[in-house]
Amino acid sequence: METGLLENWLHRAAFSFSNSPSGVLRSSSPSAQQIAQAWSRVRECVQGGLFLPQHSAALDLLKEYGNTIHVAESQARVLTSILSSITFRPDVEENAAAHARSSAASLLSIWLRRGFAPSGRHGSKASSSRIKETIEAVVGSAIKALESSTLDNGFVSEAILLLGSVCVNPHTPEEQQRVCQEVIARECLRQRKFIGGNNCKEALAGVGYAMVTSSGPTLKALMQALLLLWIDDDALDQKAGVSTARPSLENGLLHLHLMEWYGSFLNSQPKYMASTQIVAEEIKEAFSSSIAISARYGVLLSAAGLLRGLHLHRSTKKPASESAESIRMNAIQTLCNSIVKLVDDTAHLQVQEIATTIKEGTFVDTAIEESRNLISVNQIGDKHWLQCISLAMSRCCRFPSSLSVLVCLMTTLFEDVLPLKAYYDVNMSQPSKEIEDTWTAHTKSILFQEAGAIIRVICEQYESIDGGWQRWAEHFFSQYSHFTYTKHRYYLVLMDSRNQDDLVSPLLHSETGPLKQILEAFLLSAVMFFSHASKKKRDLSVEAKGDFAARVMHSLSCVEFIRQGQVPQYRELVQTCVAWTSASEATCAKIVPMFPSYNEIIQPPGPGVSCYSWKKDVVQDSRVLFGFRVLPTCLQTFTAICFSNEVAPIMFLYMKHPTQALVQSSHSLLVSFFSTKSCEGDRDSIKEQLAVQFVWRTFEDDWALSNYDAFVTVVGAVARHLPAGSTATRECISFLSRKGSENFSLAARRGEEDRLETGEKLQTLLLHLILIVDVQVLPHLLQEVARLVLGQTNPRRIRALEEAFDVLAGSDDLTRKHILVPWLQSLSFLCSNSDDQRRPSPTTSKRRKRRSRSNFSSEVGQEDGAVAFNPSSATMSGANDISQTSRSRL
Repeated sequence: METGLLENWLHRAAFSFSNSPSGVLRSSSPSAQQIAQAWSRVRECVQGGLFLPQHSAALDLLKEYGNTIHVAESQARVLTSILSSITFRPDVEENAAAHARSSAASLLSIWLRRGFAPSGRHGSKASSSRIKETIEAVVGSAIKALESSTLDNGFVSEAILLLGSVCVNPHTPEEQQRVCQEVIARECLRQRKFIGGNNCKEALAGVGYAMVTSSGPTLKALMQALLLLWIDDDALDQKAGVSTARPSLENGLLHLHLMEWYGSFLNSQPKYMASTQIVAEEIKEAFSSSIAISARYGVLLSAAGLLRGLHLHRSTKKPASESAESIRMNAIQTLCNSIVKLVDDTAHLQVQEIATTIKEGTFVDTAIEESRNLISVNQIGDKHWLQCISLAMSRCCRFPSSLSVLVCLMTTLFEDVLPLKAYYDVNMSQPSKEIEDTWTAHTKSILFQEAGAIIRVICEQYESIDGGWQRWAEHFFSQYSHFTYTKHRYYLVLMDSRNQDDLVSPLLHSETGPLKQILEAFLLSAVMFFSHASKKKRDLSVEAKGDFAARVMHSLSCVEFIRQGQVPQYRELVQTCVAWTSASEATCAKIVPMFPSYNEIIQPPGPGVSCYSWKKDVVQDSRVLFGFRVLPTCLQTFTAICFSNEVAPIMFLYMKHPTQALVQSSHSLLVSFFSTKSCEGDRDSIKEQLAVQFVWRTFEDDWALSNYDAFVTVVGAVARHLPAGSTATRECISFLSRKGSENFSLAARRGEEDRLETGEKLQTLLLHLILIVDVQVLPHLLQEVARLVLGQTNPRRIRALEEAFDVLAGSDDLTRKHILVPWLQSLSFLCSNSDDQRRPSPTTSKRRKRRSRSNFSSEVGQEDGAVAFNPSSATMSGANDISQTSRSRL
């Protein structure tokens, strides 16, 4: 446990994650002259008996640096006089008087806790006697000031802290301690409205100091004061049955960590362990009493804090006796039972409803819009209560399984911590900078900062519930993932159609934007939950694991648009899910829903959207890209008919997408499918169908090749992986040859350089295919290449021959050599004679044409014989248009 002043420790423990002031003092102190001058003015105030404005400034300075300056006994007597002996001028407001007394009380409390050495180490009996007199004067002055103050006085918190500091001072007599404890308990009840409505760390620290020195009736009285701190009898709404008084989340955490501090004290002092049972029984009794509903804040926070202290700060250096350990365990059990009963009163009806849907199996078909309200606020009457439950559980340790706790945590997580539905509903109707500022404040709140701790507790609860409830929790996370995807996609498209991108872009793309922070928090929550859940599925059957993995992959595809960087748990989760889904055809088919349907892709995501373009839908693109990257690993067991019917239409659509990553991934997916081998009887026929569709769709809308390297990769896969002698391979070759001829012809007539470039690329591709197609298709390919080359003008023929020689000369395939060499010689001969520079006679011309046609028909189909080819007969000036990357992919 961290040492130091309790009020400062409370603040650090409660707000260690926030940007709010942490109570840490300034590193630099004022000069000695400033401090001396301030003490001088305070003495003047006491000597004159009248409080003036300059005295207030001096007290403020001393209080601000109270933890770093020394307070002597004489100075403590001066401060004591300010509490009871100083007269305030009539023109000084009551608040100013209370402020002055608060400053004096704060300095005195520090003096009491730090100004004395333990008894017996320093000082004489006389000095000890003077100290006791000073303490008695402090107590009398504090009590007198409290009795004369109003019920709305800012002095009360500091006075309670002062009295608590008196209790822990080693020189304070037991009788004086008892008086202080009774006053603290009385004032906490008397002025609970003021204490509970403000930052109450000073008052709670005073109660904590009093508790560690009390036992029996006084300890019970102090606990009752804490449990009833947020109850307002006058404002009790009898119809709703709840109190309008309630702690802020900040004060609630202070209360919780006060009890943690007390629990750590009991752990470190086993001789006081009997007090643990007293406190636990007091919490149990408060729950059972008629005021349980209105006092539930104090009951819950006290129980959770003490439970945390008993677990987290258990001493290992001084093992407790057997009896002390038994008391500790009984107290822990009592506290857990009290919390469970308290939360059950909140959620038992909803738990019964969910249990019914689990038994009937109807929750699977429930839409997120219907199932997201796990607990109706009208049922519990106080949404703030759910937030307190979540905070208490997030700071608690080792809490047993409870369905009510799980339901409350899930409700708070999706309703209040990650309120995406509320964000989209408000911003789609009336986006404004003021609304965005409200959401920015939410991302800086305690509740949002506790998201990670809340999801941790959900995972712990998930671990010990039965399979039906586990399935319900998994389903809800999956549904909320799809809901987030749908809403965010519609939100972006709608804002774009309204020309409000100037408002949306800064909010979405800013690293500190509220929506981005909430989305990232949800992504991490989903990954954390599913990762934890996957570890509990390892011993299930193949079908059960595959079903779970398919749901997880669908969820991850929906939130892929949020992910900016790589998370280790994310990578491991995806790898696990891929392995489980690819275990069988039945499980593999279940991952199809991670792709949106074709109609969903091309249709607007909702009403009110004009000029929608699926090519600009970045949220949808991320989901499809996730599927393209994950599916290749599963293709070995993915049925070919399912791939053809469900995936192929989307794959072909995205081959024309302007984003390079999507184009490349869609082509790579088709290559992966062609390369798979399976015992399916129809897989090869489907491969052939898709190969033909691919080349046709590539040139369906325009004649240019938008991504040549990706196109080459797929065509190479067609040549390598389709069955030997495949008619589809032949058809693809014929189509490419025909498209090449068309482009050369149109380029010659119109002078279009782009068409010429496309024709040359197709020619180069066909030449390189010569080395990889199977020998049954090779003759057909040679005929098409020869026809394409001979259909060009003489300069281009020469370059084509040079390129053909380059390709074939680099091959070591002896099985093809005896076919390719004579073919190349024949093609060279036909090219050199088809466009003779001399003007031949009609008879010679007819004879040469007949011989050329005869040679073409015989030579390109010839499969044996060897003819030498002399490259010097052509000008070596050709250019190879295929990239090295494309060659390697072939």
